[in-house]
Amino acid sequence: SSSSSSSSRRNLQTPLILGIWGGKGCGKSFNVELCCRDMGVTPIVTSAGELEDPVAGEPGALLRRRYLAASTAIRHTGKPACLVISDLDAGIGRHRDDKTTVNNQIVAATLMNLCDDPTRVSVGGEWRADDRARCERVPIVVTGNDLSRVYAPLTRSGRMDLWMWEPTRDEIAEMVHQLLKDDQRPGGYGGIEDARRFVDAFDAQPLDFFGAARSRCVDDDVRAFVDRVGVESLGTRLLSSGDKIKSKSVVVGRGDVSLEALVRAGRAIEREQQNVLDVRLSREYLANWDDDGSSAAEVARRRADDRRRADGLAVAADAEEARRRHRVAEAEERARREAAEGALAAAAERALRDAHDALSDETRAARRVAVGVTWPSEDDDVADSVHASVAHSSEGAEDGADDLRGGAPPPWTCLDAIECFRLLRDADACAVAVDVRPRRDHDREAIAGSVSAPAATLSGGVSDRVVTPCVDGMASTLRELGVDASRPVVVIHPGDDDGAKYAAAALRRLVSEGYVRVVEMRGGIKAWLKYYTPSGKPRPRYVGYGKDNEETFWTASN
Repeated sequence: SSSSSSSSRRNLQTPLILGIWGGKGCGKSFNVELCCRDMGVTPIVTSAGELEDPVAGEPGALLRRRYLAASTAIRHTGKPACLVISDLDAGIGRHRDDKTTVNNQIVAATLMNLCDDPTRVSVGGEWRADDRARCERVPIVVTGNDLSRVYAPLTRSGRMDLWMWEPTRDEIAEMVHQLLKDDQRPGGYGGIEDARRFVDAFDAQPLDFFGAARSRCVDDDVRAFVDRVGVESLGTRLLSSGDKIKSKSVVVGRGDVSLEALVRAGRAIEREQQNVLDVRLSREYLANWDDDGSSAAEVARRRADDRRRADGLAVAADAEEARRRHRVAEAEERARREAAEGALAAAAERALRDAHDALSDETRAARRVAVGVTWPSEDDDVADSVHASVAHSSEGAEDGADDLRGGAPPPWTCLDAIECFRLLRDADACAVAVDVRPRRDHDREAIAGSVSAPAATLSGGVSDRVVTPCVDGMASTLRELGVDASRPVVVIHPGDDDGAKYAAAALRRLVSEGYVRVVEMRGGIKAWLKYYTPSGKPRPRYVGYGKDNEETFWTASN
């Protein structure tokens, strides 16, 4: 019971890492620091720049040391601590043009190991089995812009909780208010309402933009201080002389922090941002850029790109129209070919019927048991075996045999395995293959994509097989599967004496159920396996199947 309880605790362990991700400059790291300060948590901070080192393995060891330092701080001070890793995706993320390093892999593996066993951390020494080798569990908080760039097993559930930081405009206004509340005075910053109007004036900017605007409001006081002290005396004023140079604090005014001044500073920052995007001086220094770096040249280049794109779309449209015409022509050619084949088949059927009527009674009695509108091929022993025994069925097949004794062909089509293969692969025909063999035979080996609708049940063993026809069960199964009666149905039977007991009855039942086109596969599954694998791949010419292997490629080795 103790092992099961410890296993339950291990399975229910909460994730060690909290992954905070979101857009740039929205205050992820800043808010983590504020939360740690307000909650009394000691943060042990690591930046993404420390996750690479000339020495392989050093960043992983650094993370373990700082994790243990946070654990030691918890033990010695009695206050909570956490490990904070800023911009994790910049340090170990995988980007399109970057190459991963050994240190990237080691850092990811170290973090995964900490998640899996957070109370046992190695710093390179031998593992200890006593309690002195254990440490406190330290939460890890990571920030990033796109954590999908990080190794996926590290960010899986159970190791890392992912939380997207996307502050609303009201939340940004509240944070800007906290930033400016010390400047609240008559004639200056006016409180939370000024913060909301300030944020609404720049609704597309992140949180750091408003901090930069606040800093720019102090620039006038800094310039006044430089003018008052003088450029020559600025160094002496800022640094004290002596044995040790120290910086001295200088107090300047807090500047004009009214709403008008903040909006004015924000407009200036926006202009600089747009100016960087518009000018792009790299065109002046790189040989691949146009000689004329003006905005007019950029506009012309964009228009040329648009024309090329439009031309490409026109070419693609022409190509699609040509492909459509080609498909229409193929469909018309296929229809003409099918019509010609249908005419030939009808003529052959009439010729066979005339020949059948001219046969003597003895010959007619020998062939009256044929299943389908076409006679079996003389060289197809499997088909001859099936067709020669179908009419001897004691249940359901006698009616079909009686019709054939009178010379009338049954109302279904009989095609060989190759013709059935083409019919099943014809996308326009939408034919469905129905396997009427017992379920056990279908599960052992069947044509890929065929529907099992057993027209018989199988009992007994290998040596005493008992096949019991059950055509009603086949019809019920097809109704449950919702097979469309308007689609061609290719019936697959065993192709042996067992199939003769129910094949004809199954075919006639399908016709009576209203299926428009019922097709019998001459020779059944055995004929299919002679030419194709169960998955539908053609067999090589020099590989036969079973005893009907007439085309085996004989060599000296076999």
